[in-house]
Amino acid sequence: MTINDIAAKAKLSRGTVDRVIHNRGGVSKKNETLINSLIKKYDFKINQAASLLAKTKEYKIVTLIPGNEDVFWESPALGVEKASSKIKMFGFNSD
Repeated sequence: MTINDIAAKAKLSRGTVDRVIHNRGGVSKKNETLINSLIKKYDFKINQAASLLAKTKEYKIVTLIPGNEDVFWESPALGVEKASSKIKMFGFNSD
């Protein structure tokens, strides 16, 4: 079951269904109730992989750490590298 399937069954737009799923408001109570009942009836779950692929926004997270030979900064630098590798699966890349 996809957002498009829910929209077709509700005879509403995909955008309206998306607004209800993500609690963005701007949807009549009647349509919100209908969409939520269909979501429950068909046990709809957001496909995280599809959501990530559909995103067009690009976010940059920058960490500035001194590059000198100060031992104090080794641990924070390793922590940033570790965190960076863990979030790659969410579409982040480290440059």
